[in-house]
Amino acid sequence: MGQYARFARFIMKLLEDFLKIAKDQIFGRDEELPREGKLVLTKKAFDKMVEWQLSEETLKLTYEVGEKTKKEKGVYQIVRAYKYYSVGLWYIEQWKPVKGTREVEKVALVITCWKGAVRAA
Repeated sequence: MGQYARFARFIMKLLEDFLKIAKDQIFGRDEELPREGKLVLTKKAFDKMVEWQLSEETLKLTYEVGEKTKKEKGVYQIVRAYKYYSVGLWYIEQWKPVKGTREVEKVALVITCWKGAVRAA
């Protein structure tokens, strides 16, 4: 019975991934990747980055190509899964003026970040 359940979960996950890729190809993604913008860490996010032994480059890559979901009002979550672990962050999008010009730039204010294990399905 256990092997059948594992096989069924595998097939369901495979079908889910296939349908998601097909939807992305037919309707396009919600936003273009890699994401643009400057990453700014809060004190708490910097402390968590050090605690989880993450680098700024890892957080930048997670921001640029991770899977984005909305958490709360104005707060977004991005998670990037690797083979044995995942990296995630919560951030707020802000637009700030560029000093000396009339242009504005997109700034992602990172509230927190983490590193977690990827569980087998």
